[in-house]
Amino acid sequence: MSKECLEYHDLSKKQIILQQEYTTFISEWYRLLVEEQPIDHEIYILQRLEEIFLQIYQAATHKPIKEDVFYEAGQNLVDLGFNQPINLRHSLNTLTKMLIHSLFADGKNIDIEHINLFHSVFSEGFSQRICDKIIEDYNYESKKITAEKHRFEICLQSFLKSVPALLGIVDKQGKIVFVGGKSTQSININPDRLLGRSLFEFTNLFPDLSENLHSALRGDSFVMMFEFREKTFETRCFPYKSEDMQMIGVIVIALDVTDSIKQKEDMRKLRNEQTIQDTSKIYNLLQEIDIFIQRQFMSLQHKIDQLRHNHQFLSWHVHRDLDAFISECSTTQYTIQQFIEQARVVNTATISHPNVVHIDFSPDERTILQLLLKGKTNRQIAQAIGISEKAVEKRLTKLFLKLNVTSRTEAMAWAINHSF
Repeated sequence: MSKECLEYHDLSKKQIILQQEYTTFISEWYRLLVEEQPIDHEIYILQRLEEIFLQIYQAATHKPIKEDVFYEAGQNLVDLGFNQPINLRHSLNTLTKMLIHSLFADGKNIDIEHINLFHSVFSEGFSQRICDKIIEDYNYESKKITAEKHRFEICLQSFLKSVPALLGIVDKQGKIVFVGGKSTQSININPDRLLGRSLFEFTNLFPDLSENLHSALRGDSFVMMFEFREKTFETRCFPYKSEDMQMIGVIVIALDVTDSIKQKEDMRKLRNEQTIQDTSKIYNLLQEIDIFIQRQFMSLQHKIDQLRHNHQFLSWHVHRDLDAFISECSTTQYTIQQFIEQARVVNTATISHPNVVHIDFSPDERTILQLLLKGKTNRQIAQAIGISEKAVEKRLTKLFLKLNVTSRTEAMAWAINHSF
């Protein structure tokens, strides 16, 4: 193998070893930064750490040294979310080891002053970026607080102008520092004349309010009702504290509920009047129902007596009508027998010149025709041959068509005439 090939082989082997050590350094740096806590976008973080190291290495080997790259690398570390002092310490230790190892592997000189310069500038960029982040967060929160304050002021102004209420703020000594609200006009008070005065001066007017104010200054909340100049107020007091839970004062909100109470009282009276009216109507209705029931009972009793009185008369009529019906049935049976005898006479008269007619009858049709001759009804025919009345009607219609007749009587006459 030639000398050039040997040198290239040794160089490739050396690069492979350096790459493996380099990857180990980056992984160790990442582990120290995250402190074995799970983190999102791990691959992205590893790639960015690799880019930061490459920028530092290139700046350290450049002549002259690029200090601004060290500064930017410190800022980039903060932008990745590693903004704690321990992150700076781990990064300086790990990056120094990586930098010295890489310079030594490349056969380049290691200058302690350059290492110190890297430490100084990298730390400065890291610290400055943290300060910038703090200022950015402060500005963001300030804008947020300002916006919230503005919205609160708008809501407060709307409340004071539109809601029939009083809003008061009392400091921890009980002095009035703010009074406002739409109800100041309805009770005819001047808010400016109340500012700076102690709320306890009005103990004679509002004894319960003064007592509850003491409780509110001790940190309690309360709700109470009080009347002033023909107005009724539902009052709520809330202790107002600082962020460190120190008492600042008390917020008092007195809502004018005069109209609401009056409406409730009117509704109660209206319901009472309506209840009285409904009770009276129910009483009258019950009386009417009682009278109606009595009348119906008397009418029913009269009908019962009348039925009892006419029982014998009705029984006599029923027996008489039944005898008449039996007699009528006997007469009808006699009439049918006479009709049959006449039909037989007609048949006898036409035997010498019979009309030869050949008709094919089914067994059911023969049976139906025979039952017709006996004077059976459709229901009796249906029971006799075991079919429904509708089926009997259909078969009669078909039978009438065969016989060329239109009624039961004609069918019976045909059967008699043809000695069926």
